Amino acid sequence: MAKTKYSCVYQNKKGQFYYLVELGLDRVTGKRIQKKSTKNEHGQRLKSAREAHQEVIRLKNEYMVNNGFANYDLTYPQFMKKSYIPYYKASVQRSTWNSRESGLEQMADFFKNQKLREITVRDCESYRIWLLTESGYSQAYSSLLYGMFRKTLDYAVSLDFIKENISKRTRAIPKGKSIVPFWTKEEFEHVLSIIYKSDFYEHMCFVIIWFTSVAQIE
Repeated sequence: MAKTKYSCVYQNKKGQFYYLVELGLDRVTGKRIQKKSTKNEHGQRLKSAREAHQEVIRLKNEYMVNNGFANYDLTYPQFMKKSYIPYYKASVQRSTWNSRESGLEQMADFFKNQKLREITVRDCESYRIWLLTESGYSQAYSSLLYGMFRKTLDYAVSLDFIKENISKRTRAIPKGKSIVPFWTKEEFEHVLSIIYKSDFYEHMCFVIIWFTSVAQIE
């Protein structure tokens, strides 16, 4: 077998990807509980190491839920660190993860040691208002963060950590209107005057700008 960059994920001599994950100890026999397969939960062949990695995450979460991990002492930061962040990181492209990582960490910091099951509608609304008034973020970024926060609770529901995504009782944050700046007449004339029309490319730019402005006026 050959190791991959993902923990518990390997590739056999036939080129097939599979996982071999240890979940814990059987409470009755004391033996190690291991799962090994080249297929996902739907019986489909694993097509990549990443897909196998996602299956490992699913199995670990399923095991934790069924063996008492989903309890009233689980805090939101613990849920983020142990469940949602690994799931999200494995589900998106690296560039997306790099741009979202700080936002996810900020959510965990905001709720500090608050228990996941005890987050209320008022807590969600407090976070929503904080984003809009005290965070210093733009409305567009605040909208993105609150949408991400809602998705974390959706995932908690899917794992049976909580029964309902109560953040959906609050309003979403609108992205806000985009402000499109316009040139003044003087600025427009200045831009046209400095275009070197003897150059083919710049002449084409002149034509595009001119016809675009005429179309907007009409």
